[in-house]
Amino acid sequence: MDKWLKKSQPQDSHVTEECASSSKEPPTKKTRALEVENRKIKEEWEIEFFVTEKDSKPYCLLCNKTLAIGKKYNVKRHYDTTHAEMEKRFPPKSEQRKQELEKIKRQLNAQAERMRKFIGEGDMIQIATLRCSWILARRKKSFADAEMLKETLLAALEALTFDFTEKEREKLTKRVKMMPLSRQTTARRIVNLSQNIEDQLKKELNSCLSFSIALDESTDMRDTAQLCIWIRLVTKDFEVKEELLALSPINDRTRGCNILQAASKEFEKFGLNMQKLTSLATDGAPSMKGKNEGFSRLFQLKEKVCVPSFHCIIHQESLCCELFKSGELHEVMEEVIKIVNFIRARALNHRQFLGYLEEVEAEYGDLIYFNVVRWLSRGNVLKRFTELLPQIRDFLELKCSQRPNLSDPQWLTKLYFLTELTRHLNTLNLKLQGRNKSIADLYKEVQIFRLKLDMWIEQIALGDCTHFPLLNSPELSGVPDFKQLESYLLETKSQFQKRFKDFDEFSSCFDFLRLPLKCKPQDVSEFSRIGAINIAKFQEELIELKSNYVHQEDPVSLDFWRQIYKSQNYPETSTYVAKLWAMFGSTWLCESTFSFMKLLKSKLRATLSDVNLESELRCGLTEYTPEFSNIVQSANYQYSH
Repeated sequence: MDKWLKKSQPQDSHVTEECASSSKEPPTKKTRALEVENRKIKEEWEIEFFVTEKDSKPYCLLCNKTLAIGKKYNVKRHYDTTHAEMEKRFPPKSEQRKQELEKIKRQLNAQAERMRKFIGEGDMIQIATLRCSWILARRKKSFADAEMLKETLLAALEALTFDFTEKEREKLTKRVKMMPLSRQTTARRIVNLSQNIEDQLKKELNSCLSFSIALDESTDMRDTAQLCIWIRLVTKDFEVKEELLALSPINDRTRGCNILQAASKEFEKFGLNMQKLTSLATDGAPSMKGKNEGFSRLFQLKEKVCVPSFHCIIHQESLCCELFKSGELHEVMEEVIKIVNFIRARALNHRQFLGYLEEVEAEYGDLIYFNVVRWLSRGNVLKRFTELLPQIRDFLELKCSQRPNLSDPQWLTKLYFLTELTRHLNTLNLKLQGRNKSIADLYKEVQIFRLKLDMWIEQIALGDCTHFPLLNSPELSGVPDFKQLESYLLETKSQFQKRFKDFDEFSSCFDFLRLPLKCKPQDVSEFSRIGAINIAKFQEELIELKSNYVHQEDPVSLDFWRQIYKSQNYPETSTYVAKLWAMFGSTWLCESTFSFMKLLKSKLRATLSDVNLESELRCGLTEYTPEFSNIVQSANYQYSH
C-alpha cells in the first residue's frame, strides 16, 4: 500500500509544495495569486530552457522577454514554440549547450555594464551642464553665452591636452561636445536650479524660528511693475539667512490692494506661517505705508497680525537732506549741475575738456553726471567737481563762459561745506548698505551719526573746521560765516530727529540685542512691542543671564545668542532674540535686486520672460548651493540636446 502511494506522488516536487501551501490556505479559484502559490524560478531551468530570474519573474535569455507566470509548463511552452531550434543546435546536457549559455550571459552582462556606464557618464555630463548654467546665472550672463562657453572649453582642451594620449584627448573632447549648452537648454537648467533653491528655502521656512519681509516695487525694461519680496529668517540652528522670496509681476495698477494680491499669492506658495512674522520693511511709498489703503495696513488686517512696519532706514537717511532741496545750498547745487551739463552735454565741449584734462595730467579723467534717484550721486558729483575745480575754471575761461561764482569766496564756502557734509552722509549711507546686517546695527549707525552732528555743531560754532577740511582752503579769503554753517547743521540735526521715529520706538529692544547685560529687568515690559512675551519669565531669565555672564561687557554677536539658544536654559529670551535678529531694517536687498534686474532685462534682452528673470535673479543672489546630483536624479533629462 505504501509503495503504491509513493509511486502515485507527483514527479514535480514544486507541485507538491504548491499543494502543501494550498492545503494550508486554500484560495478560491478567482482569488488565486502568485504569492499564495509560492512559485519560484528553479536553477535547472537556466540550462534546460535558457531562463533566469529577473524581478521575481522568469526572464528568457534568448529573446529578452519577461514571462508572466513562473510555472514550468508556461516556461516550457514558450521555449518549445519560440526557440525549438535550440534543441537541435545545442542538444540537452551537451558541452556546447553550456558554452552557449555562458556566452549569452556574458553578452548580457557586458550590455548591462555599458548601459550603467552610459547612464553614469550621462549624469556627470548633465551635472557639468548644470554647473555651467549656474556660473552663467551667478555672473548675470545671457543664456546664449553658454554656447560660447562650450567653444571656449573645447579650445582650452586642445591647448591643455598636449601631453595626453590621443585616446584620452578624444575622450575628454567627446564629453565636452556631449554637454547640452544651447540657449534653450541653459534657460531650462537655470529654472531647474532655481526650483531646487526654492525647495531648500521652503524646508527652512517650515522649521524656522521667525522671519520678516522686505518689499519694494519697480518697473522693468518693458514697463512691467515687478514686486520684489525678500525674506530674512532665523533657522532652527539659529543662523540668519536672507533670500529672495519672489519677483512677482503686477500687470495692473500698483495700489496697496494690488500689491497685497500679488504678495499673498507668493506667501501662499511658500506656505508661510504668519504667526512667525516679526516685521515688515517697505520703501515708505503711499501704496506701501498708506494709513488706510497701504499694503502694510491691508496685509495686517487680512492676516490678523500686528507687527512693526518700518520705513527703510536708508530711504529715510536720504530724505534727511531737505536743506539741499531749497535755499542757498540748493542754489549752489543747481549751479554745479549747470556747469557739469555745459561741459558734458555738448559733444565738442566734452571732447575738448577730456583732452585738456589729459594734457594737464589731472587726477581724474572726467566729471560725473548728477542722478537724483541715486543715493550717493550728490556727494560723488560735488567731490569730483571740487577736485577738478582749477581745471574747470581754466576750461571755462578758454570757452569764454563767465562763471563768477567759481571765484566768489562766499559761494565757494557753501560749495566746500556742502561737499564735506555730503561726504559724511555718503559714509553713513554706505555703512547702512550691505547684506546680513541686523536692525540693531543699522540703528546704531544712525545714533552714532546723530552724536557726530552734535559734535560738528559745537566745533563749527567755535570756528573749528577739523571735520570739514575744505573750509581751511586758502581760496577762502577772510573768515567763513560759521553762524550760517551752524544753521545748516542744525537743520540737518532737526531732520534726523524728525525721521527714524518708527525706529526710535524700539531703541530699548535694539540696545538689548547688542548689550543684553546692561538691560534692567524692569525695562522688559517695553519689549512686548515686538511680540507677546511672558514678562515674569523673561525677567527671571535676564537675571540668570546677567549672573552667568557677569564679565560679558562688550556688545554681543550672533554667536553669543546662538550659544544661549543651544543651551536651552533661556527659552523665553531665545525666542524673543530670534524675533529681533529676523527683523529687516532696510530694503537695500530689493534695491540691489532691481539693479541686477536692469542688467539682466536690458535692451538686448527685453523679451526675457518673467519666469526666467526670476530664476536668474534667484540663482544670482542666493546664498544656497544647488543640489546638482539631486536635480539630475529627479529630472528626466535627454542627453541628446
